[in-house]
Amino acid sequence: TPMAARKVGTCDGYSWRQTYDEFTFITPLPKGASAKTVHVDVKNRYLKVQIEERIIVQGALLGSVDVDGCAWSINDGNVELILEKSSSDWWTGLIQNEIY
Repeated sequence: TPMAARKVGTCDGYSWRQTYDEFTFITPLPKGASAKTVHVDVKNRYLKVQIEERIIVQGALLGSVDVDGCAWSINDGNVELILEKSSSDWWTGLIQNEIY
């Protein structure tokens, strides 16, 4: 693992972990919110996650993903998004200008 790359991160409103092949994004689902209020937009190098009116994360990814290999679900009251990396590598974080 390169020194600059971390395997886990906690940011304002979400956390993440990564393996060599995929990135997992986790954020709590607010009380009363349902899957219908979760909006996930994943592009090759862009991610936006919004729950109800609140944008949880939005910005340029620090690596590229295989959009077809990305999926989200709700587990134990959390929204979990799996991002499949286009190529196996360690990322320095999830998005550019991330605030820890």
